[in-house]
Amino acid sequence: MQENIQLKLFTVADLKSHFLQNQCVEMLSEKVIVPVRAYATIMNPYVKDDMPVVSAVFVNGEVAAYTYVFPDKLDRPDRLVFWNTVLYVDPKYEGRGYGFVVIGQMVEQYGDDYFDLDAVPASVNNLKYAGLNVEYVDQYILEQKRIDTKTFRGKLACLVDGIKKNLYPYKKRLIALIKKADYKLSYSNYIDDETYRFIVEHSSGDLFLRSQQMLNWILSYPNVQDTPLSNRVVGKCAFASNSPGFRFYAVRVEKNNKTIGLYLFRHMKGEIYLNYLYYDSMFQNEVFMSISEHLLHFNEPRFFTAHKDLYEFVKSTRIFAKNRIYKKSFSYPKSFVYDKTLFIQAGDGDNIT
Repeated sequence: MQENIQLKLFTVADLKSHFLQNQCVEMLSEKVIVPVRAYATIMNPYVKDDMPVVSAVFVNGEVAAYTYVFPDKLDRPDRLVFWNTVLYVDPKYEGRGYGFVVIGQMVEQYGDDYFDLDAVPASVNNLKYAGLNVEYVDQYILEQKRIDTKTFRGKLACLVDGIKKNLYPYKKRLIALIKKADYKLSYSNYIDDETYRFIVEHSSGDLFLRSQQMLNWILSYPNVQDTPLSNRVVGKCAFASNSPGFRFYAVRVEKNNKTIGLYLFRHMKGEIYLNYLYYDSMFQNEVFMSISEHLLHFNEPRFFTAHKDLYEFVKSTRIFAKNRIYKKSFSYPKSFVYDKTLFIQAGDGDNIT
């Protein structure tokens, strides 16, 4: 039996019709894109109704593969780019090249403005085939040991860890230092003009600088939805954007009534992910100390950052028992001049939530 294979391109107007106006758009459904991602895309300050944002392959009417993009206005370099944000291929259709097809369709649409960060190996291969250059940047992961206390070995390991903590009270020492630290914190879900000027002033070493509007879009329309009863949520899409706990924080660090640091981090159950960090190097210790205070407070088993100096600082506090370096892919068009001396923030690209 001959298969009916269709390649479809959906625009922002299609998403609006289906998700906002409850109109039927042929083959578009929650199996292709979940509502929270659709809404975030629609509310992006730089989208236009005729802008293609979803490419999907259907086999006999069934979703076989899809990918999304979103526009991102950068203040440095001064240009509008399009980030790939999802690539999915149904396991029973793997090996047919559908992943390459949907990426290829988007690359054809956006050419020299198409970028990707942090793709899985299979996606990286598709991006290479589509003609993009691929480099790798470091991301640092700190995490706790996983100890199974149900086994004898696990109970013994837990006992040894307890003895070590008593002999080397690193946590107590850190808490004592934090109490002495002279900084104040303020929290916000909005980047105002003054805060953005601080970001611009302290981002000269960054490869990308997102616009103030894009940063506020990220804070206002995350691609992840906080769903305390996630087990009750019906998942129609393979990329279900639900989490039993999700919060985004923009934190301003102040000393003597002056801003000395600003960072954005994501708190999900099981991890803290530092998306952006900007700080006055004269006050590095205070800013890093404030981040450590958050890590102690939330007590999650895993922390991600792209900042090596911060990684070394947190590692020295012994909050976490293990550490490793993760290589994150950066795929870009051949026409783009990539200065490898510049820094890529962990929240760049599609790592917005």
